[in-house]
Amino acid sequence: MSGAVSHSGWDDFPPPGCLAEEVDQIAIFGESQVGKTAFLDQFFKARTVNLYHDNRHTMFVDSKVFDAKYTDISSTALRIADSTFNPDFFVQTLSEAIGVVLIYDITSLESFEHITNGAYMYLWKCKIYMGNDVGGKSCECILVGNKVDILEKEPLRREVDREVAEQWAQSQGMKHFELTAREHNPVREAVYDLVRATQKAKERDEAKKQQSKKTTHDKSDKKPLWKRISSAIGRPESSA
Repeated sequence: MSGAVSHSGWDDFPPPGCLAEEVDQIAIFGESQVGKTAFLDQFFKARTVNLYHDNRHTMFVDSKVFDAKYTDISSTALRIADSTFNPDFFVQTLSEAIGVVLIYDITSLESFEHITNGAYMYLWKCKIYMGNDVGGKSCECILVGNKVDILEKEPLRREVDREVAEQWAQSQGMKHFELTAREHNPVREAVYDLVRATQKAKERDEAKKQQSKKTTHDKSDKKPLWKRISSAIGRPESSA
């Protein structure tokens, strides 16, 4: 299979020898039956064995290699816990995620309300609890309305107004997509948009770190000369 670029700036197959600096985490978060598994299945469609293992995927985005593990998590379990609910797994996965797909069913207002309220708050509580809140590793999100294919035959089944969803997404600084998880390209484009956002967030984080180091260095340079000499040779300043 060829690795031809099918959309500006990204490629399904990284050039030989290119390696990612780290393996990141992307979470697909939403209620049961909204299409999380179908979303991932379409994203991984036609993957070769060496690029598709345990939901791990490598791609080439804007001249950089991005390697991540993709995990779907049911927000329904936060309200209706069952024997499969593992709080530690939820907290660890969501706190480590640098990107999250918040997915809902456009024919279910309840699925939209749950993911944009309680589940969204839970996501950020996990990050704060684990120390990955503002000031730590950034997390980017996108809001995805699934099952637009149903509306083609039954338009009256829409329960989530597109404008309402877009306004909420904009208020949280994220993009909104409406698609069907039955088609590969719309799913892939949404994920690649999220990946680009995470890459830009990494660049911002690194710039902040460098600026913080520079500020600290500049402050140290403002010490009197005798104090800087004392610090350099390890002598207590009081004895200089």
